[in-house]
Amino acid sequence: MTKTINGLTVTTSAAAGDLLPIWRAANNDTCKITKANFMGGVLTGAGTIATGGFTLTVGGTSTINGSVVGNMTGSGTVATGGNTLTVSGTSTINGSLVGSMTGSGTVATGGFTLTVPATGTASLLGTAQTYSALKTFSAGIAFANETLSTYDEGTWTPAITGSTTNPTVTYTTQVGKCTRIGNCVFYNFFIRVNTYSGGSGNVVVSLPFAAAGTSADGATAAIYASGVDFGGTPASLVFQISPGAATGIFIAVQDNGTRQFLDVAGVAAGDDLQASGFYWTS
Repeated sequence: MTKTINGLTVTTSAAAGDLLPIWRAANNDTCKITKANFMGGVLTGAGTIATGGFTLTVGGTSTINGSVVGNMTGSGTVATGGNTLTVSGTSTINGSLVGSMTGSGTVATGGFTLTVPATGTASLLGTAQTYSALKTFSAGIAFANETLSTYDEGTWTPAITGSTTNPTVTYTTQVGKCTRIGNCVFYNFFIRVNTYSGGSGNVVVSLPFAAAGTSADGATAAIYASGVDFGGTPASLVFQISPGAATGIFIAVQDNGTRQFLDVAGVAAGDDLQASGFYWTS
């Protein structure tokens, strides 16, 4: 059967509600299609387009020529091969991206986690990421069978006291420098007395850290002393660390005689006291 439609006019733009008549041969009748029913573009290969909830299902050998632009909501997986998926700035992809990500770019994480496999390569520290920029190792640094838990470089102000009563002292110079590595303390101090009076007992000088509690943990040091008065005729002078205390005392070693301690009365204005050495802390 032949149907003839006469009186058609040419138009360059059809409205959404305009009709296109279609003859259905199987039913021997006509139906209508509006402009809004049309979808532009080219789809090749196997697959299904279900409109409404806007789900696009593409078979494994199918090809999408162009880009998918717009919102992609709901869970699902996008498998990339040679295809390109373009999502607008306000779009959301809830699901997984499976495949290779190549080229330069940035991955901005929110609640996501970036996992590098065991065979991955970590970048080296930059020039600005020096040791001083690292955080403190609260548990120390292990070297073989030892752990270094204390390291300190600093100064302290050495002062004179008396083993019985303290003298009244002012100083022209009080300088003390020290470095502690683990339980070993290296030190050097220099004292120049300005005014001095009173006190009794032996001269005692303060140190930056307390020594360990036995005499074997303290060490004697070479000293320089100018103007002070030792008893007897000293063969050598030493500065001995006091076990269990942050102090030391000056001793004159005698030739075939009893050692002599530097008495408080043996110091006067203008005298110098200096010592350098090391000792062990607890």
